[in-house]
Amino acid sequence: MPLLDLDQVIAVHDEIIERLGGIVGFANGGRGGVEGALKRIEMHQLYGHMVDVFSIAALYAAALARGHVFNDGN
Repeated sequence: MPLLDLDQVIAVHDEIIERLGGIVGFANGGRGGVEGALKRIEMHQLYGHMVDVFSIAALYAAALARGHVFNDGN
């Protein structure tokens, strides 16, 4: 199953902030923090053999929130 890439995740975040308001930008890790969170999802999919779209969606939510990658993402 194809995963979202870095630019897609940032674009979705930026669109949500634009529509609903909030603090723009990245937290301390910058784009690298987002990339790290996405790598965790990739590793879970590859080595955990996760193919269920709902499990993968939950991983996105958990990895991005736990990583505190966006200024207003939690």
